[in-house]
Amino acid sequence: MLILPLFYFSCETNFEPSGENFIEIDTSQDIRASVFLSHPDTLGLLIIEDQIDITYSLDIGSLRIYEVKIFLDSLPLHTGNSTSGTFYYDPNQFSDGFHTLRIDFITSSGSGSLADISGAEGFQIYQEWGVINISNATPDPLEVLRVYPSRGQLQIEWEKYDRLNFGSYELLSSRALGATHWPEDTTFIDPYYIGGEISYRVQITTSAGSTLGPRFTYSSPVPGLIGFEQVEPNSIKLRWSKCAFPGNFGRYAAAVQDLNSQTFSNIDDTSAIFENVPFGESLYSVIYTFPDANDDWFEYYKNDGENIIWSGTKIGISSREAVYIPDNDRLYLIKSGSINRLNGSTMALESTHSFPASYGADISMDGSHIAIRQYKRISRLDPTSLEPITELDLESLLGWIPEISALAVANGDLLFFAAQNTANTDGIKVFALDMAQEIILDSILVSTPENYTDAMQCTQDGAYVAYDYEMFQFTGSQFSRHSNRYNAEYLRFLPNSEQFHYTFISEPVKLFDISTLTSSVTFGGSSAISPTLDPVTEYLGYYAWQSGLYKIYESATGDFVDQFPAKISTSGHITLFNNKVISSAGFMRNAFD
Repeated sequence: MLILPLFYFSCETNFEPSGENFIEIDTSQDIRASVFLSHPDTLGLLIIEDQIDITYSLDIGSLRIYEVKIFLDSLPLHTGNSTSGTFYYDPNQFSDGFHTLRIDFITSSGSGSLADISGAEGFQIYQEWGVINISNATPDPLEVLRVYPSRGQLQIEWEKYDRLNFGSYELLSSRALGATHWPEDTTFIDPYYIGGEISYRVQITTSAGSTLGPRFTYSSPVPGLIGFEQVEPNSIKLRWSKCAFPGNFGRYAAAVQDLNSQTFSNIDDTSAIFENVPFGESLYSVIYTFPDANDDWFEYYKNDGENIIWSGTKIGISSREAVYIPDNDRLYLIKSGSINRLNGSTMALESTHSFPASYGADISMDGSHIAIRQYKRISRLDPTSLEPITELDLESLLGWIPEISALAVANGDLLFFAAQNTANTDGIKVFALDMAQEIILDSILVSTPENYTDAMQCTQDGAYVAYDYEMFQFTGSQFSRHSNRYNAEYLRFLPNSEQFHYTFISEPVKLFDISTLTSSVTFGGSSAISPTLDPVTEYLGYYAWQSGLYKIYESATGDFVDQFPAKISTSGHITLFNNKVISSAGFMRNAFD
Protein backbone atom coordinates (compact mmCIF):
# COMPACT_ATOMS: atom_id res chain seq x y z
CA MET A 1 0.00 0.00 0.00
CA LEU A 2 1.31 3.39 -0.92
CA ILE A 3 0.50 6.62 0.95
CA LEU A 4 1.13 9.96 -0.70
CA PRO A 5 0.72 13.29 1.17
CA LEU A 6 -1.45 15.90 -0.46
CA PHE A 7 -1.17 19.64 0.32
CA TYR A 8 -3.58 22.35 -0.62
CA PHE A 9 -2.65 26.11 -0.06
CA SER A 10 -4.94 29.14 0.22
CA CYS A 11 -3.47 32.65 0.69
CA GLU A 12 -4.72 36.24 1.12
CA THR A 13 -2.41 39.31 0.73
CA ASN A 14 -3.79 41.12 3.80
CA PHE A 15 -3.20 38.34 6.28
CA GLU A 16 -1.19 39.36 9.36
CA PRO A 17 -0.18 36.49 11.58
CA SER A 18 -0.74 36.71 15.35
CA GLY A 19 -0.76 34.19 18.10
CA GLU A 20 -4.49 33.67 17.87
CA ASN A 21 -4.24 32.39 14.30
CA PHE A 22 -2.08 29.36 15.06
CA ILE A 23 -3.03 26.02 16.62
CA GLU A 24 -0.42 23.72 18.01
CA ILE A 25 -0.49 20.33 16.35
CA ASP A 26 1.23 16.97 16.81
CA THR A 27 3.11 16.05 13.64
CA SER A 28 4.52 12.76 14.90
CA GLN A 29 1.43 10.59 14.13
CA ASP A 30 1.89 7.10 12.51
CA ILE A 31 -0.35 6.81 9.41
CA ARG A 32 -1.81 3.31 8.97
CA ALA A 33 -4.45 2.10 6.45
CA SER A 34 -5.75 -1.30 5.40
CA VAL A 35 -7.95 -2.48 2.51
CA PHE A 36 -10.06 -5.61 2.68
CA LEU A 37 -11.82 -7.36 -0.30
CA SER A 38 -14.57 -9.96 -0.10
CA HIS A 39 -12.95 -11.96 -2.96
CA PRO A 40 -10.11 -14.16 -1.80
CA ASP A 41 -6.64 -13.58 -3.15
CA THR A 42 -3.78 -16.01 -3.56
CA LEU A 43 -0.41 -14.44 -2.96
CA GLY A 44 -1.77 -11.13 -4.11
CA LEU A 45 -3.59 -12.57 -7.13
CA LEU A 46 -7.33 -12.46 -7.68
CA ILE A 47 -8.67 -15.21 -9.97
CA ILE A 48 -12.05 -14.16 -11.30
CA GLU A 49 -14.13 -16.32 -13.65
CA ASP A 50 -17.70 -15.46 -12.65
CA GLN A 51 -19.84 -12.37 -12.52
CA ILE A 52 -19.59 -11.25 -8.89
CA ASP A 53 -20.20 -8.35 -6.52
CA ILE A 54 -16.94 -7.54 -4.68
CA THR A 55 -17.23 -5.75 -1.35
CA TYR A 56 -14.38 -3.60 -0.10
CA SER A 57 -13.74 -2.02 3.28
CA LEU A 58 -11.06 0.47 4.34
CA ASP A 59 -9.55 0.77 7.78
CA ILE A 60 -8.04 4.24 8.00
CA GLY A 61 -8.36 4.77 11.73
CA SER A 62 -9.42 8.32 12.68
CA LEU A 63 -8.81 9.70 9.25
CA ARG A 64 -11.72 10.98 7.24
CA ILE A 65 -12.47 9.50 3.81
CA TYR A 66 -13.01 11.90 0.97
CA GLU A 67 -13.12 9.75 -2.17
CA VAL A 68 -12.72 6.15 -3.31
CA LYS A 69 -11.96 5.12 -6.96
CA ILE A 70 -11.51 1.60 -8.29
CA PHE A 71 -9.86 0.80 -11.66
CA LEU A 72 -9.09 -2.29 -13.70
CA ASP A 73 -5.97 -1.23 -15.49
CA SER A 74 -7.01 2.30 -16.54
CA LEU A 75 -10.72 1.55 -16.81
CA PRO A 76 -12.85 3.01 -13.97
CA LEU A 77 -15.03 0.45 -12.24
CA HIS A 78 -16.40 2.32 -9.21
CA THR A 79 -16.47 5.72 -7.44
CA GLY A 80 -17.53 6.28 -3.82
CA ASN A 81 -16.95 8.35 -0.67
CA SER A 82 -17.34 5.79 2.05
CA THR A 83 -14.92 3.41 3.74
CA SER A 84 -16.97 0.45 2.52
CA GLY A 85 -18.87 -0.37 -0.62
CA THR A 86 -19.55 -2.88 -3.37
CA PHE A 87 -18.64 -2.94 -7.04
CA TYR A 88 -19.74 -5.34 -9.81
CA TYR A 89 -17.20 -7.32 -11.81
CA ASP A 90 -18.05 -9.10 -15.09
CA PRO A 91 -15.14 -11.15 -16.49
CA ASN A 92 -16.74 -11.22 -19.92
CA GLN A 93 -16.20 -7.46 -20.30
CA PHE A 94 -12.43 -7.88 -20.33
CA SER A 95 -9.95 -9.95 -22.20
CA ASP A 96 -8.72 -13.15 -20.70
CA GLY A 97 -5.35 -12.93 -18.99
CA PHE A 98 -3.53 -10.74 -16.49
CA HIS A 99 -4.85 -7.35 -15.37
CA THR A 100 -4.28 -4.94 -12.47
CA LEU A 101 -7.01 -3.98 -9.99
CA ARG A 102 -6.30 -0.72 -8.14
CA ILE A 103 -8.20 1.01 -5.33
CA ASP A 104 -7.39 4.71 -4.77
CA PHE A 105 -8.79 6.58 -1.77
CA ILE A 106 -8.17 10.07 -0.51
CA THR A 107 -8.28 10.82 3.21
CA SER A 108 -7.61 13.64 5.56
CA SER A 109 -4.04 13.98 6.78
CA GLY A 110 -4.96 13.72 10.45
CA SER A 111 -2.43 16.45 11.27
CA GLY A 112 -5.00 18.73 12.89
CA SER A 113 -3.81 21.67 10.83
CA LEU A 114 -6.16 24.17 9.36
CA ALA A 115 -5.53 22.63 5.96
CA ASP A 116 -6.39 19.22 7.36
CA ILE A 117 -9.45 20.54 9.07
CA SER A 118 -10.56 22.40 5.97
CA GLY A 119 -9.89 19.37 3.76
CA ALA A 120 -7.04 21.04 1.91
CA GLU A 121 -4.49 18.56 3.21
CA GLY A 122 -4.61 14.81 3.12
CA PHE A 123 -3.26 11.54 1.82
CA GLN A 124 -3.81 9.62 -1.42
CA ILE A 125 -3.65 5.94 -0.58
CA TYR A 126 -3.87 3.07 -3.07
CA GLN A 127 -3.44 -0.67 -3.22
CA GLU A 128 -3.06 -2.96 -6.26
CA TRP A 129 -3.77 -6.62 -6.91
CA GLY A 130 -2.98 -8.77 -9.89
CA VAL A 131 -6.14 -10.17 -11.54
CA ILE A 132 -6.34 -13.26 -13.69
CA ASN A 133 -9.48 -12.67 -15.71
CA ILE A 134 -11.21 -15.76 -17.09
CA SER A 135 -14.28 -15.44 -19.29
CA ASN A 136 -17.29 -17.57 -18.41
CA ALA A 137 -19.28 -16.84 -21.58
CA THR A 138 -20.52 -19.81 -23.60
CA PRO A 139 -17.75 -20.51 -26.13
CA ASP A 140 -18.16 -19.61 -29.78
CA PRO A 141 -18.35 -22.59 -32.16
CA LEU A 142 -15.06 -23.80 -33.62
CA GLU A 143 -14.76 -24.65 -37.31
CA VAL A 144 -12.97 -27.59 -38.82
CA LEU A 145 -10.34 -25.98 -41.05
CA ARG A 146 -8.97 -28.87 -43.10
CA VAL A 147 -9.50 -32.58 -43.69
CA TYR A 148 -6.88 -34.32 -45.80
CA PRO A 149 -5.11 -37.67 -46.29
CA SER A 150 -1.91 -38.03 -44.31
CA ARG A 151 0.32 -41.10 -44.24
CA GLY A 152 -2.46 -43.43 -45.30
CA GLN A 153 -4.97 -42.05 -42.83
CA LEU A 154 -7.25 -39.02 -42.62
CA GLN A 155 -6.20 -35.95 -40.62
CA ILE A 156 -8.59 -33.32 -39.29
CA GLU A 157 -7.56 -29.81 -38.18
CA TRP A 158 -9.71 -27.22 -36.42
CA GLU A 159 -9.55 -23.75 -34.88
CA LYS A 160 -7.75 -23.21 -31.59
CA TYR A 161 -9.68 -21.96 -28.56
CA ASP A 162 -7.74 -19.02 -27.04
CA ARG A 163 -9.54 -18.24 -23.79
CA LEU A 164 -8.43 -19.38 -20.36
CA ASN A 165 -11.52 -21.36 -19.40
CA PHE A 166 -10.66 -24.16 -21.84
CA GLY A 167 -11.83 -27.61 -20.85
CA SER A 168 -11.56 -29.98 -23.82
CA TYR A 169 -12.02 -30.55 -27.54
CA GLU A 170 -14.10 -33.48 -28.73
CA LEU A 171 -14.17 -34.56 -32.38
CA LEU A 172 -17.48 -36.01 -33.52
CA SER A 173 -18.59 -37.86 -36.62
CA SER A 174 -21.31 -40.51 -36.49
CA ARG A 175 -19.98 -40.97 -32.96
CA ALA A 176 -17.29 -39.44 -30.73
CA LEU A 177 -13.89 -40.16 -32.26
CA GLY A 178 -11.66 -38.73 -29.55
CA ALA A 179 -11.08 -35.94 -27.06
CA THR A 180 -8.12 -33.84 -25.93
CA HIS A 181 -7.64 -31.61 -22.89
CA TRP A 182 -4.71 -29.64 -24.27
CA PRO A 183 -5.73 -26.39 -26.05
CA GLU A 184 -2.76 -26.51 -28.42
CA ASP A 185 -3.78 -29.96 -29.70
CA THR A 186 -6.04 -29.12 -32.64
CA THR A 187 -5.46 -32.10 -34.94
CA PHE A 188 -6.74 -35.65 -34.96
CA ILE A 189 -6.13 -38.77 -37.04
CA ASP A 190 -9.32 -40.72 -37.85
CA PRO A 191 -8.29 -44.39 -37.52
CA TYR A 192 -11.53 -45.69 -39.04
CA TYR A 193 -11.96 -43.78 -42.29
CA ILE A 194 -11.59 -45.92 -45.42
CA GLY A 195 -13.67 -43.94 -47.91
CA GLY A 196 -17.11 -42.49 -48.53
CA GLU A 197 -18.73 -39.28 -47.38
CA ILE A 198 -18.21 -38.27 -43.77
CA SER A 199 -18.88 -35.15 -41.69
CA TYR A 200 -16.79 -33.92 -38.78
CA ARG A 201 -17.53 -31.30 -36.15
CA VAL A 202 -15.75 -30.14 -33.01
CA GLN A 203 -17.35 -29.67 -29.62
CA ILE A 204 -15.57 -27.18 -27.38
CA THR A 205 -16.18 -27.52 -23.65
CA THR A 206 -15.26 -24.84 -21.11
CA SER A 207 -16.15 -24.05 -17.55
CA ALA A 208 -19.14 -22.17 -18.97
CA GLY A 209 -20.55 -25.02 -21.04
CA SER A 210 -20.20 -26.70 -24.44
CA THR A 211 -20.72 -25.54 -28.02
CA LEU A 212 -20.91 -27.75 -31.10
CA GLY A 213 -19.31 -26.40 -34.26
CA PRO A 214 -20.59 -26.63 -37.84
CA ARG A 215 -20.16 -29.75 -39.96
CA PHE A 216 -17.27 -30.18 -42.37
CA THR A 217 -17.99 -32.79 -45.04
CA TYR A 218 -15.26 -34.80 -46.73
CA SER A 219 -15.64 -37.40 -49.44
CA SER A 220 -13.37 -39.94 -51.08
CA PRO A 221 -14.29 -42.95 -53.26
CA VAL A 222 -15.17 -46.17 -51.48
CA PRO A 223 -13.47 -49.29 -52.86
CA GLY A 224 -16.01 -50.62 -55.34
CA LEU A 225 -16.61 -52.94 -58.23
CA ILE A 226 -14.99 -51.77 -61.46
CA GLY A 227 -15.83 -54.80 -63.59
CA PHE A 228 -16.53 -58.51 -63.86
CA GLU A 229 -15.90 -61.15 -66.48
CA GLN A 230 -16.84 -64.74 -67.20
CA VAL A 231 -13.65 -66.81 -66.78
CA GLU A 232 -15.35 -70.22 -66.95
CA PRO A 233 -18.90 -71.25 -67.91
CA ASN A 234 -19.93 -71.19 -64.24
CA SER A 235 -17.29 -68.82 -62.82
CA ILE A 236 -17.09 -65.04 -62.63
CA LYS A 237 -14.12 -62.86 -61.71
CA LEU A 238 -14.83 -59.62 -59.85
CA ARG A 239 -12.41 -56.69 -59.88
CA TRP A 240 -12.64 -53.70 -57.54
CA SER A 241 -10.76 -50.48 -56.80
CA LYS A 242 -8.05 -50.32 -54.16
CA CYS A 243 -8.57 -48.67 -50.78
CA ALA A 244 -6.91 -45.23 -50.72
CA PHE A 245 -6.18 -45.31 -46.97
CA PRO A 246 -3.64 -48.07 -46.29
CA GLY A 247 -3.00 -46.83 -42.77
CA ASN A 248 -6.58 -47.62 -41.80
CA PHE A 249 -7.22 -50.63 -44.06
CA GLY A 250 -8.17 -53.91 -42.43
CA ARG A 251 -9.69 -56.20 -45.05
CA TYR A 252 -11.98 -56.56 -48.06
CA ALA A 253 -14.96 -58.87 -48.22
CA ALA A 254 -16.34 -59.66 -51.67
CA ALA A 255 -19.86 -61.10 -51.77
CA VAL A 256 -22.04 -62.47 -54.54
CA GLN A 257 -25.72 -63.21 -53.96
CA ASP A 258 -26.36 -66.75 -52.66
CA LEU A 259 -22.62 -67.59 -52.60
CA ASN A 260 -20.08 -67.59 -49.78
CA SER A 261 -18.18 -64.33 -49.40
CA GLN A 262 -14.40 -64.12 -49.71
CA THR A 263 -12.12 -61.98 -47.52
CA PHE A 264 -8.69 -60.46 -48.26
CA SER A 265 -6.36 -58.79 -45.76
CA ASN A 266 -3.84 -57.64 -48.39
CA ILE A 267 -4.77 -54.19 -49.67
CA ASP A 268 -3.47 -55.08 -53.14
CA ASP A 269 -5.77 -58.12 -53.48
CA THR A 270 -8.50 -56.50 -55.55
CA SER A 271 -10.02 -59.42 -57.45
CA ALA A 272 -11.81 -62.67 -56.66
CA ILE A 273 -13.13 -65.62 -58.66
CA PHE A 274 -16.53 -67.02 -57.69
CA GLU A 275 -17.49 -70.49 -58.86
CA ASN A 276 -20.92 -72.06 -59.31
CA VAL A 277 -22.49 -68.72 -60.15
CA PRO A 278 -26.13 -69.43 -61.07
CA PHE A 279 -27.36 -68.61 -64.57
CA GLY A 280 -30.77 -67.21 -65.34
CA GLU A 281 -31.32 -63.96 -63.46
CA SER A 282 -29.24 -60.96 -62.53
CA LEU A 283 -27.38 -61.21 -59.23
CA TYR A 284 -25.97 -58.57 -56.94
CA SER A 285 -22.43 -58.31 -55.70
CA VAL A 286 -21.13 -56.13 -52.87
CA ILE A 287 -17.55 -55.13 -52.02
CA TYR A 288 -17.15 -54.45 -48.30
CA THR A 289 -14.11 -52.68 -46.84
CA PHE A 290 -13.33 -52.82 -43.12
CA PRO A 291 -10.92 -50.64 -41.13
CA ASP A 292 -8.09 -52.19 -39.16
CA ALA A 293 -9.52 -50.99 -35.84
CA ASN A 294 -11.49 -53.95 -34.58
CA ASP A 295 -13.56 -52.33 -31.87
CA ASP A 296 -17.06 -51.58 -33.10
CA TRP A 297 -15.91 -52.23 -36.68
CA PHE A 298 -19.50 -52.73 -37.79
CA GLU A 299 -20.08 -48.99 -37.47
CA TYR A 300 -17.27 -48.10 -39.83
CA TYR A 301 -17.24 -50.62 -42.66
CA LYS A 302 -18.12 -49.34 -46.11
CA ASN A 303 -19.62 -50.97 -49.17
CA ASP A 304 -20.20 -49.85 -52.72
CA GLY A 305 -23.87 -50.80 -52.77
CA GLU A 306 -25.47 -53.63 -54.71
CA ASN A 307 -23.87 -54.04 -58.13
CA ILE A 308 -25.74 -56.00 -60.78
CA ILE A 309 -23.77 -58.87 -62.31
CA TRP A 310 -24.77 -61.98 -64.24
CA SER A 311 -23.56 -65.26 -65.60
CA GLY A 312 -23.52 -65.66 -69.36
CA THR A 313 -24.20 -62.99 -71.98
CA LYS A 314 -26.76 -60.26 -71.40
CA ILE A 315 -29.23 -60.03 -74.31
CA GLY A 316 -31.23 -57.35 -72.56
CA ILE A 317 -34.69 -58.50 -73.67
CA SER A 318 -36.87 -60.20 -71.10
CA SER A 319 -39.58 -62.62 -72.18
CA ARG A 320 -42.36 -64.84 -70.98
CA GLU A 321 -41.80 -67.38 -73.73
CA ALA A 322 -38.99 -68.12 -76.17
CA VAL A 323 -39.69 -69.91 -79.48
CA TYR A 324 -36.82 -71.07 -81.67
CA ILE A 325 -37.39 -71.79 -85.37
CA PRO A 326 -34.54 -74.04 -86.58
CA ASP A 327 -35.48 -73.78 -90.28
CA ASN A 328 -34.36 -70.15 -90.48
CA ASP A 329 -32.35 -69.93 -87.22
CA ARG A 330 -34.59 -67.31 -85.70
CA LEU A 331 -35.53 -66.80 -82.06
CA TYR A 332 -38.77 -65.09 -81.04
CA LEU A 333 -39.04 -63.64 -77.54
CA ILE A 334 -42.64 -63.04 -76.46
CA LYS A 335 -43.91 -61.24 -73.38
CA SER A 336 -46.92 -59.17 -72.37
CA GLY A 337 -46.63 -56.10 -74.52
CA SER A 338 -44.12 -57.09 -77.20
CA ILE A 339 -42.69 -59.72 -79.49
CA ASN A 340 -39.09 -59.61 -80.72
CA ARG A 341 -37.32 -61.47 -83.53
CA LEU A 342 -33.59 -62.20 -83.12
CA ASN A 343 -30.94 -63.92 -85.18
CA GLY A 344 -30.43 -67.25 -83.43
CA SER A 345 -26.65 -67.26 -84.00
CA THR A 346 -25.67 -63.64 -83.42
CA MET A 347 -28.61 -62.73 -81.13
CA ALA A 348 -28.94 -59.47 -83.04
CA LEU A 349 -32.39 -57.90 -82.79
CA GLU A 350 -33.98 -57.81 -86.25
CA SER A 351 -37.52 -56.59 -85.64
CA THR A 352 -39.96 -55.89 -82.84
CA HIS A 353 -43.65 -55.22 -82.40
CA SER A 354 -45.28 -53.68 -79.34
CA PHE A 355 -48.86 -53.99 -78.17
CA PRO A 356 -50.80 -53.32 -74.95
CA ALA A 357 -49.62 -55.45 -72.07
CA SER A 358 -53.06 -56.99 -71.54
CA TYR A 359 -52.83 -58.70 -74.92
CA GLY A 360 -51.07 -61.96 -75.69
CA ALA A 361 -49.23 -63.52 -78.63
CA ASP A 362 -48.32 -66.94 -79.99
CA ILE A 363 -46.26 -68.31 -82.85
CA SER A 364 -46.56 -71.57 -84.71
CA MET A 365 -43.77 -74.15 -84.28
CA ASP A 366 -42.59 -73.66 -87.88
CA GLY A 367 -42.58 -69.88 -87.51
CA SER A 368 -44.93 -69.30 -90.42
CA HIS A 369 -47.76 -67.69 -88.44
CA ILE A 370 -47.81 -65.19 -85.58
CA ALA A 371 -51.01 -63.94 -83.98
CA ILE A 372 -51.86 -61.39 -81.28
CA ARG A 373 -55.05 -61.51 -79.24
CA GLN A 374 -56.74 -58.32 -78.20
CA TYR A 375 -59.96 -57.68 -76.32
CA LYS A 376 -62.20 -58.77 -79.17
CA ARG A 377 -59.82 -58.94 -82.12
CA ILE A 378 -57.09 -61.20 -83.42
CA SER A 379 -54.28 -59.78 -85.55
CA ARG A 380 -51.78 -61.64 -87.70
CA LEU A 381 -48.19 -60.41 -87.99
CA ASP A 382 -45.66 -60.83 -90.73
CA PRO A 383 -43.10 -63.37 -89.35
CA THR A 384 -40.16 -61.30 -90.60
CA SER A 385 -41.08 -57.65 -90.06
CA LEU A 386 -43.63 -58.34 -87.29
CA GLU A 387 -45.88 -55.75 -88.88
CA PRO A 388 -49.67 -56.45 -88.81
CA ILE A 389 -50.99 -57.96 -92.05
CA THR A 390 -54.62 -58.75 -91.15
CA GLU A 391 -57.01 -57.97 -88.32
CA LEU A 392 -60.09 -60.04 -87.58
CA ASP A 393 -62.99 -58.54 -85.62
CA LEU A 394 -64.50 -61.48 -83.75
CA GLU A 395 -67.58 -59.53 -82.72
CA SER A 396 -68.80 -59.42 -86.32
CA LEU A 397 -67.80 -63.05 -86.80
CA LEU A 398 -69.47 -64.41 -83.64
CA GLY A 399 -72.41 -62.00 -83.41
CA TRP A 400 -71.56 -61.06 -79.82
CA ILE A 401 -68.77 -59.25 -78.02
CA PRO A 402 -66.14 -61.76 -76.93
CA GLU A 403 -63.51 -61.44 -74.23
CA ILE A 404 -60.53 -63.43 -75.49
CA SER A 405 -58.42 -65.04 -72.76
CA ALA A 406 -55.93 -67.20 -74.72
CA LEU A 407 -54.82 -68.31 -78.16
CA ALA A 408 -52.55 -70.90 -79.79
CA VAL A 409 -51.34 -71.02 -83.39
CA ALA A 410 -50.82 -74.26 -85.32
CA ASN A 411 -48.95 -74.64 -88.58
CA GLY A 412 -50.96 -73.55 -91.61
CA ASP A 413 -53.93 -71.27 -91.15
CA LEU A 414 -55.40 -72.93 -88.07
CA LEU A 415 -55.73 -70.95 -84.86
CA PHE A 416 -57.40 -71.76 -81.54
CA PHE A 417 -58.63 -69.23 -79.00
CA ALA A 418 -60.61 -69.23 -75.75
CA ALA A 419 -63.31 -66.61 -75.19
CA GLN A 420 -66.53 -65.92 -73.37
CA ASN A 421 -69.55 -63.80 -74.14
CA THR A 422 -69.34 -60.57 -72.16
CA ALA A 423 -73.15 -60.27 -72.20
CA ASN A 424 -73.85 -63.45 -70.25
CA THR A 425 -72.32 -66.13 -68.09
CA ASP A 426 -72.55 -69.02 -70.50
CA GLY A 427 -68.96 -69.94 -69.71
CA ILE A 428 -65.69 -70.11 -71.64
CA LYS A 429 -65.49 -71.81 -75.00
CA VAL A 430 -62.55 -72.94 -77.11
CA PHE A 431 -62.85 -72.03 -80.78
CA ALA A 432 -61.10 -73.26 -83.93
CA LEU A 433 -60.56 -70.51 -86.51
CA ASP A 434 -59.47 -70.72 -90.12
CA MET A 435 -57.44 -67.52 -90.41
CA ALA A 436 -57.27 -67.62 -94.20
CA GLN A 437 -61.02 -67.92 -94.71
CA GLU A 438 -61.86 -66.06 -91.49
CA ILE A 439 -64.47 -68.60 -90.42
CA ILE A 440 -65.14 -70.40 -87.14
CA LEU A 441 -64.70 -74.12 -87.71
CA ASP A 442 -66.10 -75.32 -84.37
CA SER A 443 -66.28 -74.52 -80.66
CA ILE A 444 -66.58 -76.48 -77.43
CA LEU A 445 -67.47 -75.46 -73.89
CA VAL A 446 -64.80 -75.74 -71.21
CA SER A 447 -66.74 -77.92 -68.81
CA THR A 448 -65.01 -77.26 -65.47
CA PRO A 449 -62.73 -74.25 -65.76
CA GLU A 450 -60.40 -74.00 -62.80
CA ASN A 451 -59.19 -70.47 -63.45
CA TYR A 452 -59.29 -67.72 -66.02
CA THR A 453 -55.96 -68.53 -67.60
CA ASP A 454 -54.14 -67.32 -70.71
CA ALA A 455 -52.24 -70.61 -71.08
CA MET A 456 -53.17 -72.50 -74.25
CA GLN A 457 -51.12 -75.06 -76.22
CA CYS A 458 -51.72 -76.88 -79.49
CA THR A 459 -49.89 -79.49 -81.52
CA GLN A 460 -48.05 -78.47 -84.66
CA ASP A 461 -50.63 -80.17 -86.87
CA GLY A 462 -53.58 -78.76 -84.90
CA ALA A 463 -54.92 -82.19 -83.93
CA TYR A 464 -54.90 -81.43 -80.21
CA VAL A 465 -55.35 -78.30 -78.14
CA ALA A 466 -55.02 -77.85 -74.35
CA TYR A 467 -56.63 -75.08 -72.32
CA ASP A 468 -57.01 -74.83 -68.57
CA TYR A 469 -57.22 -78.45 -67.37
CA GLU A 470 -58.83 -79.77 -70.52
CA MET A 471 -57.34 -81.29 -73.67
CA PHE A 472 -59.45 -81.45 -76.84
CA GLN A 473 -59.00 -83.38 -80.03
CA PHE A 474 -59.78 -81.55 -83.27
CA THR A 475 -60.43 -83.36 -86.53
CA GLY A 476 -60.26 -80.25 -88.68
CA SER A 477 -63.96 -79.54 -88.36
CA GLN A 478 -65.06 -80.85 -84.96
CA PHE A 479 -63.90 -80.86 -81.34
CA SER A 480 -64.09 -83.76 -78.91
CA ARG A 481 -62.95 -84.05 -75.32
CA HIS A 482 -59.76 -85.99 -74.77
CA SER A 483 -58.67 -85.40 -71.13
CA ASN A 484 -59.21 -83.16 -68.14
CA ARG A 485 -56.11 -84.08 -66.11
CA TYR A 486 -53.37 -81.82 -67.48
CA ASN A 487 -52.93 -78.11 -66.83
CA ALA A 488 -52.03 -76.34 -70.08
CA GLU A 489 -49.63 -74.04 -68.22
CA TYR A 490 -47.29 -76.97 -67.45
CA LEU A 491 -47.73 -78.88 -70.71
CA ARG A 492 -45.62 -78.66 -73.87
CA PHE A 493 -46.46 -80.49 -77.08
CA LEU A 494 -43.49 -81.88 -79.03
CA PRO A 495 -42.91 -80.99 -82.70
CA ASN A 496 -43.85 -84.57 -83.70
CA SER A 497 -47.46 -83.83 -82.63
CA GLU A 498 -47.54 -87.26 -80.95
CA GLN A 499 -46.10 -86.59 -77.50
CA PHE A 500 -46.01 -83.95 -74.79
CA HIS A 501 -43.91 -83.19 -71.71
CA TYR A 502 -45.69 -82.48 -68.48
CA THR A 503 -44.70 -81.50 -64.96
CA PHE A 504 -46.85 -80.10 -62.19
CA ILE A 505 -45.65 -78.24 -59.10
CA SER A 506 -43.24 -80.68 -57.38
CA GLU A 507 -43.53 -83.56 -59.82
CA PRO A 508 -40.77 -84.70 -62.21
CA VAL A 509 -40.99 -84.11 -65.95
CA LYS A 510 -42.63 -86.97 -67.80
CA LEU A 511 -43.00 -87.78 -71.47
CA PHE A 512 -46.56 -88.75 -72.45
CA ASP A 513 -48.07 -90.27 -75.57
CA ILE A 514 -50.89 -87.96 -76.63
CA SER A 515 -53.26 -90.57 -77.96
CA THR A 516 -52.97 -93.02 -75.05
CA LEU A 517 -52.04 -90.50 -72.33
CA THR A 518 -49.49 -92.98 -70.99
CA SER A 519 -46.08 -91.96 -69.70
CA SER A 520 -43.05 -93.66 -71.18
CA VAL A 521 -40.08 -91.68 -69.81
CA THR A 522 -39.42 -89.80 -66.55
CA PHE A 523 -36.67 -87.20 -66.43
CA GLY A 524 -34.76 -86.83 -63.16
CA GLY A 525 -36.42 -86.00 -59.87
CA SER A 526 -39.06 -83.61 -58.65
CA SER A 527 -39.24 -79.80 -58.46
CA ALA A 528 -38.99 -79.28 -62.23
CA ILE A 529 -39.81 -75.89 -63.79
CA SER A 530 -39.91 -74.81 -67.43
CA PRO A 531 -39.15 -78.01 -69.38
CA THR A 532 -38.24 -77.35 -73.02
CA LEU A 533 -37.12 -79.49 -75.91
CA ASP A 534 -34.27 -78.34 -78.13
CA PRO A 535 -35.74 -78.77 -81.66
CA VAL A 536 -32.21 -79.18 -83.06
CA THR A 537 -30.59 -81.66 -80.66
CA GLU A 538 -33.82 -83.03 -79.14
CA TYR A 539 -32.33 -82.70 -75.67
CA LEU A 540 -34.76 -81.91 -72.87
CA GLY A 541 -33.83 -79.32 -70.30
CA TYR A 542 -35.52 -78.07 -67.16
CA TYR A 543 -34.78 -76.08 -64.01
CA ALA A 544 -34.76 -78.10 -60.77
CA TRP A 545 -35.57 -75.37 -58.29
CA GLN A 546 -34.85 -77.36 -55.13
CA SER A 547 -31.26 -78.11 -56.15
CA GLY A 548 -30.72 -74.86 -58.05
CA LEU A 549 -29.53 -76.69 -61.17
CA TYR A 550 -30.51 -76.67 -64.81
CA LYS A 551 -30.51 -80.29 -66.00
CA ILE A 552 -30.31 -81.67 -69.53
CA TYR A 553 -31.45 -85.15 -70.62
CA GLU A 554 -31.78 -87.30 -73.70
CA SER A 555 -35.46 -86.80 -74.60
CA ALA A 556 -35.92 -90.29 -76.00
CA THR A 557 -34.37 -92.26 -73.14
CA GLY A 558 -34.36 -89.92 -70.16
CA ASP A 559 -30.59 -90.38 -69.74
CA PHE A 560 -28.83 -87.56 -67.89
CA VAL A 561 -26.46 -85.46 -70.06
CA ASP A 562 -25.27 -82.39 -68.14
CA GLN A 563 -26.18 -79.72 -65.57
CA PHE A 564 -25.11 -76.28 -64.40
CA PRO A 565 -26.09 -73.91 -61.55
CA ALA A 566 -29.13 -71.79 -62.33
CA LYS A 567 -31.78 -69.63 -60.73
CA ILE A 568 -35.14 -68.39 -62.02
CA SER A 569 -38.43 -67.45 -60.43
CA THR A 570 -41.34 -69.87 -60.47
CA SER A 571 -42.91 -67.85 -63.29
CA GLY A 572 -39.68 -67.60 -65.28
CA HIS A 573 -38.23 -69.88 -67.92
CA ILE A 574 -34.96 -71.19 -69.30
CA THR A 575 -35.36 -72.31 -72.90
CA LEU A 576 -33.02 -74.82 -74.50
CA PHE A 577 -32.32 -74.22 -78.20
CA ASN A 578 -29.55 -75.16 -80.61
CA ASN A 579 -27.16 -76.12 -77.77
CA LYS A 580 -27.76 -72.79 -76.03
CA VAL A 581 -30.08 -71.60 -73.29
CA ILE A 582 -31.84 -68.28 -72.83
CA SER A 583 -33.62 -67.14 -69.68
CA SER A 584 -36.75 -65.08 -69.19
CA ALA A 585 -34.58 -62.32 -67.69
CA GLY A 586 -32.69 -61.96 -70.98
CA PHE A 587 -29.41 -63.84 -70.41
CA MET A 588 -27.88 -66.47 -72.67
CA ARG A 589 -25.08 -69.06 -72.43
CA ASN A 590 -23.96 -72.32 -74.01
CA ALA A 591 -25.91 -75.31 -72.77
CA PHE A 592 -22.82 -77.39 -72.11
CA ASP A 593 -19.63 -76.59 -70.25
